[in-house]
Amino acid sequence: MPFHDLDEHAVAEILACCDIRDVLSFTRVNRQCRILALSKQLWIHLIRDLEYRGLRDSDPKEHLHTLTTSQLQDLVKHTVLGPRTWSPTCPTPPKIKRDVVVRFDKPLARRTSVVLLPGGKYIFLCERWDDLKIVQVATGRRVWIPPSRVASWSWDMMDGGDRIVVDFQTYGSSYEKAIHIVEIDLETGDCREALCLPILDDVEHPSLHGDFFSICIRTEFAFEASDLLLIINWRTKTYALLEFPPSFTMRAVLLPDHVVVTYTETQPTNRRRLLIYSLTSPSLLWRPIHAMPRLLDITSPQHPTPLITHALPESPNQVQILSLRVYKDPLQHNASVITIYNSAREELLPNMGFFSRLFSAFGWHNTDALPYVRYRSALQSFHFSVNPECRFRVLAPVRAAHFSTPPALTLAGYGVDMPLYGSLVFMDARCEREGVCVVDSEPTREVLQRRTVDSGHVSPLGVYSSAVVDVGEFEVRVSYFV
Repeated sequence: MPFHDLDEHAVAEILACCDIRDVLSFTRVNRQCRILALSKQLWIHLIRDLEYRGLRDSDPKEHLHTLTTSQLQDLVKHTVLGPRTWSPTCPTPPKIKRDVVVRFDKPLARRTSVVLLPGGKYIFLCERWDDLKIVQVATGRRVWIPPSRVASWSWDMMDGGDRIVVDFQTYGSSYEKAIHIVEIDLETGDCREALCLPILDDVEHPSLHGDFFSICIRTEFAFEASDLLLIINWRTKTYALLEFPPSFTMRAVLLPDHVVVTYTETQPTNRRRLLIYSLTSPSLLWRPIHAMPRLLDITSPQHPTPLITHALPESPNQVQILSLRVYKDPLQHNASVITIYNSAREELLPNMGFFSRLFSAFGWHNTDALPYVRYRSALQSFHFSVNPECRFRVLAPVRAAHFSTPPALTLAGYGVDMPLYGSLVFMDARCEREGVCVVDSEPTREVLQRRTVDSGHVSPLGVYSSAVVDVGEFEVRVSYFV
């Protein structure tokens, strides 16, 4: 039966199985298709799908059926572009839509940091640097506490928002390390340890997605240095080991059945590359994890052919700050947005490096504020989809604001920085947004007023909601902006 012969109910059922990108494309077919694609019930279904995928924080007091189709589309724009009142074209100052407060019976530690999990129902609460727990926002109930103190950790929220997989690294006796991967039912608090892996190497940049877990390892063996990427399938208990040239800027992040790697070749020039490997490729050899040695230097690493190879723009100076982030695409299923933030420091006057070291020796560590120091920062984005086939698209790079530490940017491009101890700056990483450019004399655009906190930790913004998290003595406040 031709598509134009289907009744409206059948077309509505087909559109309900599509993502937002396909629905928006359907509106451009003709007038009748536009009417069907702008159905209020369809857009309520699309908003619920975003909440199920953890791309929008649900509001129990919000009734979607009372909103118009245009207002429902504004909710999607909020996820992709960030709060409307943060835009440089908005005539009004930032406005809070709602506050969610989590109260505690005991005072929180001074160095407490909070990470709001996708969906907005739970938070990671880290008091000091090694005391980690998951807390329910609505009740303040502690859902999960690790059995020992944690050195580093990462997580992956399952679709639906009721289950999470957490990996964390612990220290044992004689400085022995162990990596634990646990599955947690957030509603009941039930926890199952899926993997415990003792390891002696120094690991960093953990990443977890689905059945896979990865860590970067820098090794020196027989006077030769190299960077290793250890990938573990914690369900099948197998591992793969990849080797790369030594680079202090190597980063790796997992995608669904893929891994993204970026590194800098120091010889002969500072040439940077972005690689994407398929974890289901026949060229990738998976070994049983019980046969993995505790020192990975003696293991023969692999050099599989990458699925995607992209040369990044060369930097005249060594990159000082680098951040690799991956986000789910709210508009398209089975697609991801990859962003690389890099900032290279350059000194405008010759032979001024001595004075930088001299100021640091006398306790003045904020040498970035000196007039002869300047940073060249850029934000590069890529779109990667795997359905129905792998497609890699390079998005236009933009000039970026300078962050003093690798920023945890939101999908919309906002982040929090602490240039001075205790001073929080909420800023737009993009120097160009909606046709408004930030001039060179003012390289950053602050979207909120600076805040002073009695802590050296920064709580990042909500990845998709851009929610602001404030930590008080007895409470944690989550603010959602319009």
